Formats: sequence, C-alpha cells, structure tokens
Amino acid sequence: FAAFFGELAWQNIFFIKKDKYNLKQLEQLTDSGLVYAKKANDELLIGHLYNNLGNTQVFKGMYEDAMENLLRGLEAYRKADSPVNMCNSYLNIGNTYNHLKLYDKSIEYSLKGKELSEKIGNFKSLSQILVNLSSTYFYKNDFEKAIEYAKEVENLRAKTEISENVYGSAVSNIGNAYMKMENYPQAAFYLEKASAALKNTDHQQRAQQHPDDDALVRQ
Repeated sequence: FAAFFGELAWQNIFFIKKDKYNLKQLEQLTDSGLVYAKKANDELLIGHLYNNLGNTQVFKGMYEDAMENLLRGLEAYRKADSPVNMCNSYLNIGNTYNHLKLYDKSIEYSLKGKELSEKIGNFKSLSQILVNLSSTYFYKNDFEKAIEYAKEVENLRAKTEISENVYGSAVSNIGNAYMKMENYPQAAFYLEKASAALKNTDHQQRAQQHPDDDALVRQ
C-alpha cells in the first residue's frame, strides 16, 4: 500500500504539471493515503504524501500552501528517522522559501540540510543544497557568498559524481555573480563552463536564470 500511494501520488504530479488533471485529484489521493498511513502509523508514507503534494503545489505556484505540506513532510521524516528524505525536504523547503522571497528562512533550512547531508555523506542532496544556498545569496545581492557556495560544488565534483545540471547551475551562479561584480573576464569564463555543462540538457535556460527551480526532489 505504501508503494501504491507513493507512486500514484508522484505520477499525478506529472499529469498536473501538464495540466491534464487538476490539483483537487491529488489532494483527494493524498487524503486517502493519509487515512491508511495514519492507521498503519507509517510516518515514511506520511512524509512522501505531504512532500509530493507540497511539490505539486510549488509547480502550481501555491507557495504558502506548499510550505505547510513540505514542513509536515519534514516532521514525518524526522519521526520515521529517515535522514536521506530529511535532506531532500530541507532542500525543497529552502527552494520554496526562495519563491516566497523569505531568503533568511531559506538559508536557515538549507544550512540544516547541508549539515545533515555532510553528516550522512549524501553528496547528491549536498550538491543541490549548495546550489540553492548560492542562489539565495545571489538574490540577497551577496555575490561573494553566492560564489563561495557555488565553488563548493566545484570542489565536491572533484571528489564525487555530480549531475551536469547541478554543476552547470553552480558555475552559472558563479558567472552571474561575477557579472554583477563587473568582473567580466571571470564571468565569461564561468558562463562558458556553464554552457558546456548544460548544452545537452533541457534545463539550460532555466538553470542560468533560476537554478533553484530544478531543486525540487521526488521522495
């Protein structure tokens, strides 16, 4: 039952994203899943259901509603003692706070996710959280901090495999920050690296403009 509700909820996200189904259907599915999950005391499934509903609400631009459900998902994962899923929740929450322009809250949750990711060696979530931190500081016009966190992704890439999307977003942030600082040679150097990393992906334009948009993570 856990796999059924979790997978069905996630598949509905894609339908809703394509405007084939409405959000009400996913809410009804989530409610049905929560009835089962609470009876079974399945905190992991509860986390998945809240997280998937929250992510769908982000896709639909319902950021306040999304935040409520993402925070519920995080609490359920904490009760389930699931640090990997908690890392992903911290990432999604930080990303959503950016959409709400609550940058200090985004940093607060992203730093918690960074600490936990480092503790358990979850380099996938760590790299994404570092990009999110870089983006957040960019939005705050703290370009040196934006560069600092993005360069941590470069350092991480030297030690472990990092997706080209995440790496491209990181070096794009560096290039854009240098552009704001009017260091045009460095800006050109890093933006060229970003273009090379992202040229074979369908996220190139989005990653260069809004790298945090791709941060939402399926559980």
